Amino acid sequence: MMGTLRTVREVVTAFGGPADMGAWCGINANAVSNWMGRGDIPPCWHMRLFVEARRRGYEIDPNVFGLEGDDAADFVAALVPIEHAPAA
Repeated sequence: MMGTLRTVREVVTAFGGPADMGAWCGINANAVSNWMGRGDIPPCWHMRLFVEARRRGYEIDPNVFGLEGDDAADFVAALVPIEHAPAA
């Protein structure tokens, strides 16, 4: 594991910068730069970025997506494979 990404800028940097992240997302690099300027990633990208970051050896702090408390815990728990999920 390479570390936890705690800001939109850190996420974009981990993906290689605005041009590389834009190419991965299939969007314009300017759109990704706008995310950094606003400090906000559109919700439609949250799950995909979280999963891809894990593939790349990173974790994204759910606060980057504006999630806190139970919402953050539920978001992360949704990504735990069934075979690793705690027994009910």
